[in-house]
Amino acid sequence: MVGKSGLEELYEKKLRGQQGSKIYVTKNDVDGETTEKVIAEKPVKNGETVQLTIDVNVQEKIYNSYDGEAGTAAAINPKTGETLALVSSPAYDPNLMSYGISQDQWKEMADNPKQPMLNRFSSTYASGSVIKPITAAIGLKNGTIKPDEGLTINGLEWSNGKGWGDYKVHRVSGTNSPVDLNDALNRSDNIYFAMQAVKMGSDKFVKGLHHFGLGEKFPFEYPIKKSQISNNGQLDNEVLLANTSYGQGEAQFSALHLATAYTTFLNNGDMLKPLLLASDKKKQVWKKGLLTKEQAEEIQKDLRDVVVKGTGTKAKRKDFPISGKTGTAELKASKEDKSGDENGWFIGYPTKKTRYCHCYDARKDPKSRQQYCCEKSS
Repeated sequence: MVGKSGLEELYEKKLRGQQGSKIYVTKNDVDGETTEKVIAEKPVKNGETVQLTIDVNVQEKIYNSYDGEAGTAAAINPKTGETLALVSSPAYDPNLMSYGISQDQWKEMADNPKQPMLNRFSSTYASGSVIKPITAAIGLKNGTIKPDEGLTINGLEWSNGKGWGDYKVHRVSGTNSPVDLNDALNRSDNIYFAMQAVKMGSDKFVKGLHHFGLGEKFPFEYPIKKSQISNNGQLDNEVLLANTSYGQGEAQFSALHLATAYTTFLNNGDMLKPLLLASDKKKQVWKKGLLTKEQAEEIQKDLRDVVVKGTGTKAKRKDFPISGKTGTAELKASKEDKSGDENGWFIGYPTKKTRYCHCYDARKDPKSRQQYCCEKSS
């Protein structure tokens, strides 16, 4: 069979190999003996073994957690860049295509509103508030955001006035105190980030998004759609600039790009290159120097607080400290649309370096049981 989709299509030439061939003549002598003379020969070339970084146990566990619902997820080792899972749910059995699929089976999949044949992990989506740590990183790097500087914000709505018409940025919760970066990330304050983006200006913000890889080919072995800043690649009006800063503009990311972007905060400001092949060199840097070590640590601290006391408390666990950011992207045709769908996001990572040992039994006989352990850092 020929690989028609996914990894089998991508690595078709490596996996398939080449058939061997031999041209020869045979001769029967008077004693009945047969001799063979080879005229030309092409040796067999066996297909290569392709080993991925994907962890089948992680992949399966994440996929099963969707329980048939539509969604996508990516998991990456933030210290090495190894991609551990790429999940698109729901999915279909590709063997059906290889061995023949009935018209009824095809129609059932094609008419399924959850679109099992859509590869969600290779697509891009509106990010919602999970872009806010990226916006914060851009402002920290170019000096327009000072983490301890509070902004005075009155009420739950804000407009920059002239040129905005009746458009206003909304936030879910307010406070009587000035809003600094930590508080803005904890409460996921849209107005804070909109104000910071307007103060920063389009040129600096777009430059920062380019530094995080938006608008360029995603450096991954499997084709992933490149993330975008906007439909035309610019933020050419102030409302779009403000909305993009908190994830409600036209910017779109793949799940793997978002996960990759957060490796910046765990590697002293360097964003790692995501890897798919086990043979690839680990800890490759895609974007260097997006933050200083101190600035990266500042965002780490803030993302821990998001889970401890902010919008991400559902991820709070005493036995396994998690840091991260929630996000909700509203998918509405207009501001009057009250029934639009939403993208819900969470990007998280272990707060502390944890070392664990995974053991399995090589034999079932307890008397001769051998345990093999692999120790990893996550």
